[in-house]
Amino acid sequence: MSKYEIIFYLNRNGKNQVLDFINELPIKDQTKIFWTIDLLSMYGRSLKYPYLKYLQGSKNIWELRSKNYRIFLSFIKERDIILLHIITKKTNKTPKKDIALAEKRLSDV
Repeated sequence: MSKYEIIFYLNRNGKNQVLDFINELPIKDQTKIFWTIDLLSMYGRSLKYPYLKYLQGSKNIWELRSKNYRIFLSFIKERDIILLHIITKKTNKTPKKDIALAEKRLSDV
């Protein structure tokens, strides 16, 4: 049972870039990512590392971690979580351009 509502960011054309990215992945990876999103919907901010991490220095952007994928998200309203952007993590440091993109998308909401 979900306590939090998961919302996927839609761009101006109604495209769901996060879901489109996930749907292009192998089924095994999709399953793991959706399982992690389900955990997020049950536990929200109380979901701990290694699954959920606040991105220090960002403007209310969190990182949901699933294998080598990172979903950038934000908590909006009391029980809503918006999934803003997703990447394949290739380095130890999270690229600033991806954090900036997530922040821009959040400002569009």
